[in-house]
Amino acid sequence: MKKIIFALILVLSASSPAFADWELDLKNLSASLNVTASDRDGEAEVASALSIEFNMDKDLIIKKKEQTGLTYGDIAVALSIARQTNKDVNVVISDHKKYGRAWGKVAKAHCIRTDDLVHSVGKVHEKAKGKGRHKDKGAERGKGQGKGKKKE
Repeated sequence: MKKIIFALILVLSASSPAFADWELDLKNLSASLNVTASDRDGEAEVASALSIEFNMDKDLIIKKKEQTGLTYGDIAVALSIARQTNKDVNVVISDHKKYGRAWGKVAKAHCIRTDDLVHSVGKVHEKAKGKGRHKDKGAERGKGQGKGKKKE
């Protein structure tokens, strides 16, 4: 009996870190999207990134966020699950509420590979971060903003 319990603990402890890792990655990406959205012009950048990634109108994404009370990170996860399952995003959001606001449970219920989910949300994150980074690229590096050194 002790051997069975020990084996069960060993199996569970070996599988938990992998689960925790992707959950943590998803939470970090979601939180980072929310931070980006809170910056000046960030909401428009994140909504645009979501619009491009999921081929949706930006205004519809903003409206969905307002209607549901979800964050942009949550909207990114919901749209990703909806796309991967070919389900309406409202069904996915309803499941999110049904499963105690746990995206891991929603992904499992829809048989979504967790690494695909993290990858999809990561693409939105990169697009949103990329837009902010390249906006004033010349000004950041000092190129094109002045007369330069005078040659004698």
